[in-house]
Amino acid sequence: MRVVATTGGAAGEVGEVDLLPGPARQLRPAPERPGLYRDVRDALGNPVTPDEALTLTGVDRGWNVDVPLTPVEGRALSPVDVPGRPRVRGEALP
Repeated sequence: MRVVATTGGAAGEVGEVDLLPGPARQLRPAPERPGLYRDVRDALGNPVTPDEALTLTGVDRGWNVDVPLTPVEGRALSPVDVPGRPRVRGEALP
């Protein structure tokens, strides 16, 4: 990617741009093991960064069930079975 910015009399300045994925919004259950999720990605399909905290939310008889997850190399393992069709929500850690 090339980014060019022009301002006043500044010329020849060089800057760095880090492109990072957004918060996790999608994951797929792994059929080979219950509670294992793979392909943890942001809303645009980019793999999430390894320092992102995730919460998997399911609904059981009207109650929300929130399970914290930590992805490692694009996979996350839930310690419990999350009911219903779980939704993932991510937040980058400082």
